[in-house]
Amino acid sequence: VESSLEGLMVIARATHERAPVLAVAHEVAALIEGALPAKGELTRRIDAAV
Repeated sequence: VESSLEGLMVIARATHERAPVLAVAHEVAALIEGALPAKGELTRRIDAAV
């Protein structure tokens, strides 16, 4: 799962129109974080990477 999110971050960095890719990445992160105790960490990592 983490490698999939990293892939989305690579695409977001390479894409001029980042908003749609980031929106998808945030949705995926929210779904994953719903099942994990460390809420918010994936979203922070996504935002920091782009």
